[in-house]
Amino acid sequence: TGKRKILAYTQKDIDDWANMFARCYELAGLTELDRVQICVGYGLWTAGAGFQLGCERFGAMALPVGPGMLDIQEVEKQHLRDKLKLKRSIFGAEAHSRKMRQRFEEALGLEHSFDITGMTELYGPGAGLECEAHQGIHYWADMYILEIIDPETLKPVAPGELGEMVITSLKKEASPLIRYRTRDMTRLIPGPCPCGCSMPRHERIQGRSDDMIIF
Repeated sequence: TGKRKILAYTQKDIDDWANMFARCYELAGLTELDRVQICVGYGLWTAGAGFQLGCERFGAMALPVGPGMLDIQEVEKQHLRDKLKLKRSIFGAEAHSRKMRQRFEEALGLEHSFDITGMTELYGPGAGLECEAHQGIHYWADMYILEIIDPETLKPVAPGELGEMVITSLKKEASPLIRYRTRDMTRLIPGPCPCGCSMPRHERIQGRSDDMIIF
């Protein structure tokens, strides 16, 4: 909603976050022999730190490039397409279309790309990841409770209906959440996933309940 949030972590919170993020890498098919180029920002927010932390906990090699240094990231301009062995990419949860992802997949020769979720209030990125079945995002239900409510009435919506994501943390120590309104809009996906992962799923983030246009 525009107000800067300052969140605290205990050592256990950091360890739990690293384990959650390591699960995301595992679900994306990472191995300990892989190298992970981390292109999100570092500094006083949770993106770069989270990707780095999870990669180190998983045991793969982290390359903390960040969002700058575009000369080593512009594959087409540098004619690197045939020299790369890039296999998979994880995209941040900001709204993006399937078409945008397909363009990246084709340009980089990817096997798969995945949508990741998370927010600073709930550790940071790594709260869930899309699997290879690409039928929703598996979220770590042993770490937090996810509810979907109507943002107007604040009542639970019917299973499968679009609504606002509300979070209750189960293990967070320094800044726990009780029915925290995320303002993110999504829906729960019922039933088992073809990938075999037993963690429940929600759809990719559809937008914000506090979106507005000033005309």
